[in-house]
Amino acid sequence: MKPKFLHDCSSCKFLGIYGGYDIYLCDKSIIARHGDEGHEYASGLIDVMMRGFFEDPVAEIVSDLEHNLLWRVAMIAALTQMKVKEIIDENP
Repeated sequence: MKPKFLHDCSSCKFLGIYGGYDIYLCDKSIIARHGDEGHEYASGLIDVMMRGFFEDPVAEIVSDLEHNLLWRVAMIAALTQMKVKEIIDENP
């Protein structure tokens, strides 16, 4: 699978496409690209998203539904895809 959109960071690892977004992992951040322009992406720190997810997901989602929901879904999708790839690589 190849990314749909241009992305100029050589440090990022492309994980796949989820919900129309190209999902990347870069150090401790997850990036969801939705266009070719430099500003057409959103990103967040994985540990911050996980902390909020386990502390009080309802309050955070209600306070900023689009941002939190997108990132939680993107993060879960990216981490799931990484785990599936890991399993496939271990069992050729």
